[in-house]
Amino acid sequence: MKKEIVYKVENNKTIIPQADKLESLYNILVAIEIRPLFYHDIADDIEDLKDKRQWDYYASSLYFLGVANKWIYNKHKFIFINELGSDILKSSDSKRSFINLAKKKLVEYDLFNLDENYLADKLENKYKLSGETISRRIQTIKAWIKIINEI
Repeated sequence: MKKEIVYKVENNKTIIPQADKLESLYNILVAIEIRPLFYHDIADDIEDLKDKRQWDYYASSLYFLGVANKWIYNKHKFIFINELGSDILKSSDSKRSFINLAKKKLVEYDLFNLDENYLADKLENKYKLSGETISRRIQTIKAWIKIINEI
């Protein structure tokens, strides 16, 4: 009996990110422009992600930004660049464009704010997060805003 090969492209599920380093996200985007990456390859290819537990957070953050998609092939997950991601990298200052996209997304989700109480309320009530997840997401949001404000 011939084994059926199953593959599909999953739509991006919008989640609030948990990946503090925009620089690492940008580096992953550059890496997947060359070739789609098996999820665990991300940790091998990006210096800041030697802890393989972090790869899902970084992949999910790229989905949140809308620059990558997930492809599942025979139960193996790959991440690949999409049209928006390609457009960002083709821009004359791609890193700045990427950081501006991060700001746009935080503004769009009403999360471009450094007030922890405001963010906690928003994450709990609007996005239905709870407990430690809220504090980890706030940490990411604040790290992104710090980088955004530096450019």
